[in-house]
Amino acid sequence: MISRRMKAVKIVERDISDSVFGKDSRPREVKTVQMAICTLTGAEVQYLNINAQGSSHVGLTLDRTLKHGQEVHDGDDVYRITYPNNDARLSQIFLERVIADG
Repeated sequence: MISRRMKAVKIVERDISDSVFGKDSRPREVKTVQMAICTLTGAEVQYLNINAQGSSHVGLTLDRTLKHGQEVHDGDDVYRITYPNNDARLSQIFLERVIADG
């Protein structure tokens, strides 16, 4: 059951205006949602939407307010939302894993 894999993750977004004015954009925690995150590695999935290509993981959640560009923080793992699909009972949030520099 997917509900057993649901756990609390933080949704973070960065202020775009900071980078426009040459300042480092500071992350701002928007909220916490319940999400199950699964890997897409090794799966041969054909996407009808070009925005979903390049995603490495998919998150399932009941929250329908998540947007492209926001980040999902799951402990030490950080994912960028590449494409939110809200057409089903559970929203499918296509994610790209962010690799930290250094």
